[in-house]
Amino acid sequence: MKPATLKRLRTLHRWAGLFFAPMIVLFALTGALQVLGADDWPLPEWLLTLYESFEDAHQDQRFRRGTALRSVAAWLTVAMGVALAVTTVVGVAIGFKMYPKKRVLMAVVVGLGVVVPVVLMLV
Repeated sequence: MKPATLKRLRTLHRWAGLFFAPMIVLFALTGALQVLGADDWPLPEWLLTLYESFEDAHQDQRFRRGTALRSVAAWLTVAMGVALAVTTVVGVAIGFKMYPKKRVLMAVVVGLGVVVPVVLMLV
């Protein structure tokens, strides 16, 4: 990878990460609350309100006819998902380029990151 390409990738990774980080954290937290069953835990009122506001986003996030705002929110969610995937791949590529002596270890860790969730889903 050429240094100029690596620099552009780092820049893309940084700005996309900064833009989508708040949404990723929000979806991660509300998704975790859904998995844990937020109604079953003694949570602060503000956290329950946040969860209830975003509860539908984890259950049924398909494009449908509706208000323009819902459509924009749906497209933003799609953009966030694509950006998360792209910036994750870019981050891994940057890591492999920045630490060439640890490529084998990094490949093993990435491989485990693929295998462990698949095995857990099949069990």
